[in-house]
Amino acid sequence: LEHQQTKLIPVLQGVDALAHRIKPESKRSRRVVDLGDSLIYYSWSARWTVSGRAAAFIAITEANLHPRRKNTEADPVEMVRDRCKGFQGQHKILIEGKPATKGACRMDNNYQSSDQRKYYVPCPHCNAYQVLVLGDRDSDFGLKWTSNKHGDPDSNSIHYVCSASRCRIDQGHKANMIRAGIWVPNGCTVNQDGKIDGIPERGPKRSGFQLDSIYANSVSWHSYATEFVRAKRGGIEALKNFVQGWKAEAFDD
Repeated sequence: LEHQQTKLIPVLQGVDALAHRIKPESKRSRRVVDLGDSLIYYSWSARWTVSGRAAAFIAITEANLHPRRKNTEADPVEMVRDRCKGFQGQHKILIEGKPATKGACRMDNNYQSSDQRKYYVPCPHCNAYQVLVLGDRDSDFGLKWTSNKHGDPDSNSIHYVCSASRCRIDQGHKANMIRAGIWVPNGCTVNQDGKIDGIPERGPKRSGFQLDSIYANSVSWHSYATEFVRAKRGGIEALKNFVQGWKAEAFDD
């Protein structure tokens, strides 16, 4: 119920066409949001809520946190997806969540079977569109910094190096870069005019999106680099959390 009140209801209230349809809190059901001409069934790892019900639209949040009750049991996420079988060609399924361990990660498996979109942003100097990456010591592009005497990233040195022309990009350019970005499917690139070139390796039937925290306007590049250095010092579990929670990638053991 708490997740419904703090996540679902605020989203619905933000849609002008739906806000007036939402009942007062005292009259709301724990499992169903009644919008008058449609019902939203809501549950957390409670398959009985959708069992036997057909649905044209399904949203599965935190996909990796829905456990099997037994090892021999079918995947609960796949069981929920089956509710759309009666709406082939008209249905939509949204699956979101934090990645887990590679090979056992629903998010990664679904992303790999999608058109694998990445977010391309333009360099503020040469206008070359590119995916932002952390990079490493051997790469001449990506996030760069010098370390202070404690081995932590120096806040005055943090910057990004463009992968096309090796332009230096400072934190102040980030917000405008993100606003000008475009989602690009795997197999395609973006030209200087901001138009997508190429043919996607997979069709648009299943769209997948992956976004690293390096793009987040709420996370400075200095904070991102500091968290990365902290994770490397913290051992495998800390690094695993950084890869999954900050880079939004499945962790490969």
